[in-house]
Amino acid sequence: METVESAILLYTTTYKIPGAEEIKIAQRATILSELIINPYKNTFYSDPEKVFYMLPQEMILSMPTELSNLWMIADDIDQYLRCFYKVVATPIITSPLKITPSSPYYVGDKINAEFTITNKDSIPITFSVLTVGGRGPDNQVADFTYRQNITLKPSESYNYQGILTLNKVGNYHFFCAYQTLDGDWNTSIDLGHGLTDVDRVENIIVEPRGKPSQGLVRIGDFSIDLTKVERSKDTATLSFAITKVDDTGSAPDSLQVTLIDDHENEYSNRLYINIGERNILNGLPKGFTYIDSINISIPKIAPIDRIRLKENEIPFKEIHFYKPKLKQDFGSYNIKPGTTFNLGKYLKFTIAGPKAGVTGWTLPVTVKNTEYNPLHFKIEVFTQFTNGQVSCSKLCGKQIPGVEQKIYQLKIMLSPTEGAKYGWSSPKIIVIRCYNYSISGVLRLMPVTYDDFSPLPERIVFYSTSSGIMVTNIDGSQVDELTRGAMPACSPNGRRIAFVYKGYIYLINADGSGKFKLTEGSFPNWSPDGRRIAFVYKRHICIGTESTDGSIKYKIISKGEYPAWSPDGKKIAFNFNDCLGDDIYIINSDGSGIVKLIDGGSMPIWSPDGTKIAAHHHSGSIIVSVDGSDKIIIKKGYYPVWSPDGKKIVFVYDPTIGGRDIIAIINADGSSRTEIAFCVMGYGLVKSNASWASSTEFISVDTDQFK
Repeated sequence: METVESAILLYTTTYKIPGAEEIKIAQRATILSELIINPYKNTFYSDPEKVFYMLPQEMILSMPTELSNLWMIADDIDQYLRCFYKVVATPIITSPLKITPSSPYYVGDKINAEFTITNKDSIPITFSVLTVGGRGPDNQVADFTYRQNITLKPSESYNYQGILTLNKVGNYHFFCAYQTLDGDWNTSIDLGHGLTDVDRVENIIVEPRGKPSQGLVRIGDFSIDLTKVERSKDTATLSFAITKVDDTGSAPDSLQVTLIDDHENEYSNRLYINIGERNILNGLPKGFTYIDSINISIPKIAPIDRIRLKENEIPFKEIHFYKPKLKQDFGSYNIKPGTTFNLGKYLKFTIAGPKAGVTGWTLPVTVKNTEYNPLHFKIEVFTQFTNGQVSCSKLCGKQIPGVEQKIYQLKIMLSPTEGAKYGWSSPKIIVIRCYNYSISGVLRLMPVTYDDFSPLPERIVFYSTSSGIMVTNIDGSQVDELTRGAMPACSPNGRRIAFVYKGYIYLINADGSGKFKLTEGSFPNWSPDGRRIAFVYKRHICIGTESTDGSIKYKIISKGEYPAWSPDGKKIAFNFNDCLGDDIYIINSDGSGIVKLIDGGSMPIWSPDGTKIAAHHHSGSIIVSVDGSDKIIIKKGYYPVWSPDGKKIVFVYDPTIGGRDIIAIINADGSSRTEIAFCVMGYGLVKSNASWASSTEFISVDTDQFK
């Protein structure tokens, strides 16, 4: 660093000089003392709030006469005076522009825009206006909400959110923009790492509200309409409304869908027109509509110019996105819970309402055979949701003995598509089709709402080496297999389970649907808000956040294993083996403030009030206050799990060394032990990890046998 005895600060008149940015040229000069030169940026610093660049002397000498005449020479400086101009911080976009909800868009709709801007420079910047700018039909201004007078300090970020009401039919172009205090607009903001030009703009099409179906194409008894198109990375997701419009028995197979860009490149995939077996389509009543989607690989920067459906080629800008109305009333097809109908002369089917069970909901179907001989039959059930999507459940070929009655449970999937990652959709209608090989089937529809689905019972989910991840009632009266895997951990709302299978962490919905691979790792544990997962990757504790594309972004906070969140989400307990054995530590969730809690112990879990930690211990289970005091040992009770009120603990009980291990519940003071289920068959020790969700949700116990 250098100190300059005197220099000239020249005041504001703006000129353009070839090879330089805007230069603030002086109309008069003032001498400043002790300006600091930063040799790395070639800048003068008068103070932290005022930063000025130094203009090279060579440029001064090459100035036009009318500019160089403005220069003034101070009496006490025998050199050319240098011109300074103010440094302006350069912010960048660090999360892409996102418009919600997704298409289709109609006149009168309100849409939201969101992006994040970050000041990566060493000086602050103030925006007089921050917005998402827009140009609508006829190039009319369509800007989102103005956020005014926003100052970002170095490294500070701002998450912009704004609203816009769409008031005209046509094409809209949106872009991130800001205005500085001097009135200049920037509509081409620099981009952060990993972002591209398409991440700062969005284009949408607005349609007239209530426009009827255009029937883009007809296949067999079904018409096909496009409901929306979504672009993500190098994929376009197209959603179609498929409607039964005729009853000729002509069931289609599939539809070739091709996107064409403005360079005449073609990108294709096939939309399969089916729900379960083909006869279900033939049996549907006219007017029944369902939604299905396909993905087509296409570069995100490539615009969709045309779409080809079958032989029909349609300019994309002329397509009117269809918003279907999903019916529930289909007249004589409709039934209520308890309805009985015949299939042929001797088979009777009685359909009950949805029934809650340990792995979700089922539809009980009573089948009665009045024939003297056995009869074969099949039952298919699919559930339609308020978004139009469907999920299927099939009871494959069954044989019921002569003159006999049986009850069969068909699973109702409350997640619309396999691979769905978020939550449950609201059910709208259940479609039931019963048939056999010699008699045409009978199809009925049962309108439903969430009120028809009683709350699920309190349950335990655990891992058995012989069967995988299992679910049981709290009293052990019903045990079902959920999926293959180990180390299950329930989300705080009980709707999803994280587990490990072949070295990867998966998510699955509590009813067994929506299995989804998340990332490589083990020992998953949900944060209290359900937004983050702590897990172990190569013997390091990681904190992962699931992104919108289903991938997980994570950071490493410490070496260790078996992470467990505190109830407030601020701390994580874990165990670390320092070659002398496992000890339990507590660390802040940002990786700071690590503290050893106790010597000896593993697989810690916090009490609901955050004052105690229970853990596996060499003599059983140990319960200890977070300051290391008040230790309680539960002998032969391994891998404890707290109840929601902190009064009970569920654990793996090993009455003998080796053999049949038991899941048991005990009061937190060690009294009143109750055995509820066997969890492992065979010889060897048992290890487990567990979490107990709130009432009507899941307890989760993970057991894994090793020899």
